[in-house]
Amino acid sequence: MTNKPRPGLAIAALSLGTALNPLNSSMIAVALVVLRQDFALDVATVTWVITSFYLASAAGQPLMGRLADRFGPRRLFTFGMAVVAISCLLAPFSPNFALVCVARALMAVGTATAYPCAVVMVSTLSRQANISSTRPLGRIQMANTSAAAVGPVVGGLLVSLVGWQALFAINVPISLLALIVVQRVAPPDVGRESGKLSALLRDSDIPGILAFIASLTLAMMALLNVMPAYRWWFIAVAVVLAGLFAWREFRFSPSFLDLRLLGRNRPLLLLYLGFAVFSAVYYFAFFGLPQLLQQAGKYDAGVVGLLMLPLLPCRFS
Repeated sequence: MTNKPRPGLAIAALSLGTALNPLNSSMIAVALVVLRQDFALDVATVTWVITSFYLASAAGQPLMGRLADRFGPRRLFTFGMAVVAISCLLAPFSPNFALVCVARALMAVGTATAYPCAVVMVSTLSRQANISSTRPLGRIQMANTSAAAVGPVVGGLLVSLVGWQALFAINVPISLLALIVVQRVAPPDVGRESGKLSALLRDSDIPGILAFIASLTLAMMALLNVMPAYRWWFIAVAVVLAGLFAWREFRFSPSFLDLRLLGRNRPLLLLYLGFAVFSAVYYFAFFGLPQLLQQAGKYDAGVVGLLMLPLLPCRFS
């Protein structure tokens, strides 16, 4: 039986799937204190639950875009939502914090499939319906923005009423709903790229992605004073890997991060540097303030989530 494409319902399901990444990136902010208490962690260690998610997302999205071209966006979207559902179903039973971080990384990889796949499917849906893709893409972006905004509120209520485990559990029905609806009403995959998977992976700059992740991870380990005896070794290796990453990105095409474009475009480089500084200050407050309010102010996680709402518009200004 051939599924009949239904653009409105398909776009709603795609919006639901793409919203999982910003939702999970923001609602974890109110769970850090509870995680520290449950697993007897210090402040530095608990930040790995944030770092693992962002590193996996940053590395995953460019690669998932290429894989969508090879295997089809609907198939890859379905796979991503299944990864989210499975990882979030198992995460609440994690016996230690390391497995929680692994589950967060897997969730990030799963949610990273959603946006690149959604963009391709929206383009197909728009052509079939003979409409502009601007409005559907705008709806998806609005869903992402709204999810990030309500994340601390939703997370605060879940942590307050159930516990940190609920932050994972809530993703299971959402991802399964998005999976089922997209599988039934989104356009089928056609016109996929041919060729060997090895060639696809070679063209996806896997060495560059690995060097990027490894250099950032080692730098984080040095900054967080993980294994203090090896701190300077971590820094040295991170610098070497960062240099190798830059060397490869200048010479490989298509690159994971187009450093040549930044080198040629000074205004764009300054814009990105300014955004990096803003993001550092913003996320310092975004992830630090909830811990301060919960520990020093003795506020409940649900109240902290509500108190975080005024900070969210700064992210999109």
